[in-house]
Amino acid sequence: MSQISLFAQEPLALLLKIKKAQNLIKKDDISEVLFDGLNDFAIQLELFSTQAISARNEREGIEALRNAYMKVASTRYYLEMLYLTGYIPQEATDNMIEDCDHIESRLQPLVELNDGKYDDMSDEEFYEALKEIFDKYLYDEDDYL
Repeated sequence: MSQISLFAQEPLALLLKIKKAQNLIKKDDISEVLFDGLNDFAIQLELFSTQAISARNEREGIEALRNAYMKVASTRYYLEMLYLTGYIPQEATDNMIEDCDHIESRLQPLVELNDGKYDDMSDEEFYEALKEIFDKYLYDEDDYL
């Protein structure tokens, strides 16, 4: 399984945790709005991660990962808001916030290194550079031993 496929499982796992956490939320209009926002951003995070796998070319893949990077920050923000407003207990949010931080830390090098750097590269050069980034930043060998 490729490293990008392994990475895409992390946002899906986070989305499933968020769906389970819905049962823990105190129900009222404010919590519904906050949880709808959280759910929306988590779905978009998973969607962009999946799009990165099925991208028609490497540039579309990087763009999807860049969008996922933005959505993980929004997902984390909504988790914090639900906790700080007392709608969801801390023990329920801590693990999901750690997941967000982990996903963000994996995506950040890709976003930073891609910022205009590959615009003048051929697709073959871009693919090699992208492969090198994935190998260096996404996974260490110890991650799945």
